[in-house]
Amino acid sequence: MKIKSVKTCIAGPYKVENRFWDSRDFRITWGNILNYRPVMVKIETDEGIFGVGEACEFHVMEAAVMPEAVKLMLDKYLGPAIIGMDPFNVNKIRAKMDNTICGNFTEKTSKAAIEMALYDIMGKAKGVRVAELLGGAVREKMPALLAIGLMEPEEMGRYAEKIRKETGIRFLKYKAGGNRWGSDPKYDLAIAEAIREGAGDDMVIIQDFNQGYMSFNSAIRLLRKCEAYSDYYEQPLQEYDYEGMGRLAKTLSTQIIADESGHWPRGVMSALKAGVRFFNVKPTRQGGIHEALKSIHSIELFGGACSVGGVMESLLSLTAFSQLGSTVRDGAFICMEGGDQLFRFAEGHTPVKSGGIKLNLQEGVTVLPKGPGLGVELKDEVMEKFEE
Repeated sequence: MKIKSVKTCIAGPYKVENRFWDSRDFRITWGNILNYRPVMVKIETDEGIFGVGEACEFHVMEAAVMPEAVKLMLDKYLGPAIIGMDPFNVNKIRAKMDNTICGNFTEKTSKAAIEMALYDIMGKAKGVRVAELLGGAVREKMPALLAIGLMEPEEMGRYAEKIRKETGIRFLKYKAGGNRWGSDPKYDLAIAEAIREGAGDDMVIIQDFNQGYMSFNSAIRLLRKCEAYSDYYEQPLQEYDYEGMGRLAKTLSTQIIADESGHWPRGVMSALKAGVRFFNVKPTRQGGIHEALKSIHSIELFGGACSVGGVMESLLSLTAFSQLGSTVRDGAFICMEGGDQLFRFAEGHTPVKSGGIKLNLQEGVTVLPKGPGLGVELKDEVMEKFEE
């Protein structure tokens, strides 16, 4: 089997909301996330089997990853480089892509999309799920996480209370402000108090700062005050501040999760060396499933644990990432991110027609699909764009 063509299109824009019972703009430390334009990839083979993938457009963060730049990289560089190659030989394809272009977030998400489509092809050809291609699923159901964007503390507390009372969700993440953009740290404390009161004592609470604090000293006083309310702090400091992240992990009883600090295997190793043991592994940022596996194996070897999830992707990417999450060994898996993303897209505003992971709100879990491949079908309008 050989790769015959690599086609791309920009889908959307799809409306993004912080919705579950009502609609809100989804806001993080860096700003509002109002819409999403993914770059979709279709890889065709000479045997008639094709696979689909998705590159994440995230202009609010990720060094302004714009869909036009991603599409150009795929159309002009990465796509042509792999024509004629065997889609089953991921190692050779990865090496070919790395030798073609390397070194920024745009190329990482582009490679992740190609790799996603390759795994879809391999699964379809073998009649198995992607999880089986990765060594087999350890679990069919994964604890789901819901996220709450920045709002007034009282609103966020009521949101948490609804989730506690009306679902079986037990992992809750909420966005905090930090002082990077002039926010008042007292605001973060007020949010922490309101969320814990609404969520109760049984929910696992992750306070996500998205690099909101500029230094260890600027963060430590606030984080100490929030310890009574939070189980994890996600990325309080700048992504490059491995030393500071390690100091927080050694100083506080609340666990520190590295997100942006663990964008790639080298970052994960730097954070592990500094003393961080918990991570949020996102294959889009890592550069694909292949690179994410390197990070997960390193985390496991150091006795750490991770959640697996996405940035702002559609159900297509979340399904691919859930296949990966299902393979993380017991004891090293925290939860599956992205349950909330199934609610972020306004009704009908999604590139996916059918298939994919399912969110069981009553049990508070995401359920792995049966396959083969990714088991996701894109909408006709998206498929037609590949031929334009």
